[in-house]
Parts: sequence; structure tokens; C-alpha cells
Amino acid sequence: MTTESHTVPVPTPGQPPPSECAPSPYRLLISDIDGTLLDSSGALRATTIAATQRARAAGIVVTLATGRRFATTVDILTNLGLLPGETGADPHSPLPVSVRLPPIVLQGGAVVASTDGTTVFYRNPLARDQAMLAARILIDMGLQPIVYDDRVHEQRLFTGPDSFDNAATAQYLSRHLHTVERRPYESWVLTDDPLQLAVIGPREPLRQAAARLASPGCRVIISESAALDAHFMEVFHQLCDKASAALHVANLLGFGLEETVCIGDNWNDVEMLARAGCGIAVSNAPADVLPFARRLTVSNDEDAVRVVMDQLLAGEEPGIPNPHYDPAHFDRYLATIGARIPS
Repeated sequence: MTTESHTVPVPTPGQPPPSECAPSPYRLLISDIDGTLLDSSGALRATTIAATQRARAAGIVVTLATGRRFATTVDILTNLGLLPGETGADPHSPLPVSVRLPPIVLQGGAVVASTDGTTVFYRNPLARDQAMLAARILIDMGLQPIVYDDRVHEQRLFTGPDSFDNAATAQYLSRHLHTVERRPYESWVLTDDPLQLAVIGPREPLRQAAARLASPGCRVIISESAALDAHFMEVFHQLCDKASAALHVANLLGFGLEETVCIGDNWNDVEMLARAGCGIAVSNAPADVLPFARRLTVSNDEDAVRVVMDQLLAGEEPGIPNPHYDPAHFDRYLATIGARIPS
């Protein structure tokens, strides 16, 4: 995502926590991936991996909450040492299994799964009738819907004939050819509730589509994809968000959200930023996302997640007070949660 970066000073190591934040025994850190954990080139830095290892060795549980599917998260889980078996976490490690292999949040909070994708702890899918209605609206508007089935491991993507793809959609689907199933629109039938629906294209047609999809059963988020040079619109169950899924992760681990640090940058992060014990926005977040987070840290290109973990290990309140923070901003957002249409 291409956004303005806001300059943030990094607190001096050893500096006492700011007075407005009561010290809290944070035991769980949940990070977004794109725009937060990864830098703007899409790289996971070695310094971030090393900081993750230090935090886990100290007993801090580190996990992820992402809009990605499991298949596109595996490499990151492997590099962070969060996958079981030969390619990931050491099964002989003295660390508790909850620290080595914590649950992960996928697809914007639609699912919480084990790090190997074989066990699903929580699902919040889009009702199939809502998904079909949304797909028909998009098709009528000349947009190509992509439906993600309810599986985590070996998930299938259903879409229409390739003659309806725009360039960005064709590029996206070309990365997932072995999981894509194309069907004529007239034969579309959903036998199970899908995890989500998506469409890719220019912003204005997606804004128009989002306005038509603002129904009681749908939540719509539009974000910019720099990799596709297009916008990405996602349709979820109205109560699907990363905060609800993060709470489920915390409860599985025996924690509360008040013991949790959440860090993110985008619209699908705002609920967890607002509800976490310590919600931290990276400084490259869009200006209208910043007011949701009580704390602010450096940009993803300044190794934001590493900075936060090092502050936690130093016993400091991570980040700095966010001058953009507005508690009422979240209440106003909740009043319009049906469809989030960026201006």
C-alpha cells in the first residue's frame, strides 16, 4: 500500500513508560503482515526475525493477524520459525508449545488456525446467500468476483470465465493457478459458507460496488494494492474482524486482550488497534487509520515490529503516545461498519 509516512521519534532505551499508560504485563504480540511486519519491498528483515526469536525466548507469544490466505503466509511463518516440523519451529525447543506454535489469524479475521493450517479453532464465514447476492451485484456491474471457500489448507478460489478478468485480476489469479476453479456464472452454486469474497479493479467502480453491498450481512473493506497497481475490495460477514479473532487467539492461550499488543497499518486492522491492551499503528498507516490507535511507532521501512519487540523486552511501553488518537473515532466508525468506503 502506498501511503504517507509520519515521522515518529523512537523512545530512548530505558526511558520509563509514559505516565498516561499504566504498565501492563503484555504477554502476546499480534502483528499484521503487509505494511507492518514486511517492509515496503515486501521483505521480512533478518533483524525482525532475530527480534522475534528474542521475544519468544523471553516467553512473549508472537503471532500474526493478516488478510492473507494460509497458502500465502507459509513462507513468512517458516522464516519466523512458527511452523512445526523440519522447516519451522524446533520440536525439541524448551519453549512452551503456545510460544513456539501459537494460533494465527487469517483472511481478515475470518478464521483462526494452527500454524500448519490443519486445525481450525474459529471461523466467521460469509453466509452463502449473502455471498451469492454480492457476486450477482458485482457480475451485473461488470466486475469479476473471487470466492474463497471455507477451507484453510488447500483452499480453493472460485471465479468466472477469464474473459471477464481485468489486468489486475488476471495478474492476481495467475499467482494461484493451482487453486483457481473457473465456472460459468450461470452455474454458480455455493454449498458451504465461504470465508470471503473479493474483487480487484479501479477504485471508483469498487466504491460504487461497496455502496450497493452495504447490507446487514456484509462488511466491505477497500484497500490499495501497490503490487497490483489496483484496489482490492473484500466482502466479509459483518461481524468479521481481526479484533474478534485476536480475542479468540488470546483466550486460547489463556490471555486477555488487555495483555495483548496489536500492531497494524490498514483498515482491516482498526478494530484490533482500538481494542487491544496496547494498539500501535505504524507511521506509514493512512491518515484516517491513525486515530484508532492509542500508540504510534516507526514505519515498516524502519523495522517497526522489531522496534516494538525490543521495547517490550526492555520493559518499556512500546511506541509513543499517538497525537492523532481519538477514542470517539472508533465509535463513529462502528456506526458505519456495514461498508467502509475510503474517501
